[in-house]
Amino acid sequence: MEQNVEKIIKKIVPSWSWHANYNSDRGRIWILWDHNPIDHTPIKVSNQYQTIDFYFTAIYGLHSVGDRRYLWIDLKELENSQQGPWLLMGDYNAVIHVDDRLNGAEIQEQETRDFTDFLFETGLTELKTVGRKYTWTKNHICSKIDRAVVNGDWMIRLPHLEVTVLDPGFSDHSPLSITFDNHIGRRARPFKFLNHLTEHQEFLDKVAKGWREPVSGVFLKSIWQKLQNVKTEMKLLNKEKYNAVDMRISTIRSNLQEAQEQMRLPGHDPALFDKEKSLKMDLEK
Repeated sequence: MEQNVEKIIKKIVPSWSWHANYNSDRGRIWILWDHNPIDHTPIKVSNQYQTIDFYFTAIYGLHSVGDRRYLWIDLKELENSQQGPWLLMGDYNAVIHVDDRLNGAEIQEQETRDFTDFLFETGLTELKTVGRKYTWTKNHICSKIDRAVVNGDWMIRLPHLEVTVLDPGFSDHSPLSITFDNHIGRRARPFKFLNHLTEHQEFLDKVAKGWREPVSGVFLKSIWQKLQNVKTEMKLLNKEKYNAVDMRISTIRSNLQEAQEQMRLPGHDPALFDKEKSLKMDLEK
């Protein structure tokens, strides 16, 4: 009941701010936040979602395929005006893949069509999940209907994020959790593509190997995972062929200088000409 919301929230997180979509529905979506580090204002609210001003949309899809069509239409309109990273997370009440349900009725194409078309048309993709596979359980039936979906800007700026599917506790839904790591010392070093890699004779083979690796997911997610595989191959190539390059250059310079010092005097070993040539080629490489 709407009149009990504030009482309930104050028992859970007494100092937090909150917003619910009672103005357009029965309050299926509550958003709670600590107003000390962040503050926000809902910019669009419906009976199936709430969007807030730091590019987060909370989802609660209605139960029928027909009712959810209005959700896809609204989200497409939001996507057209969206700028910057965007996260859409919650209970979509919809499946995508044939293995998204365990036991229960077999998944039909009409159940997945609208959601997959929406992802294809908008270029949005589902974030990787860890933890439990299924997010909703009822007796012996399990389904994956809760998801975190993001746009391309999110994948580019926050590529290491993943969603943890937590244990459901007393609920029939498993909570989805995303943790933003603020510890700079723990962040992975950003990948920098170095132009000299393209000149190595193994470059194209490494790219092809990374791209051919099997991946899961569809649309942008599969492309992103293939690019991650190619990045791994590029890192290995750089490590194997160009690791500690400053030290190797210093060693070659020292050997070249030593050889040329021996060549100052007449009557030196003729083999030093070949050694000098080889060292110069190594140094140029």
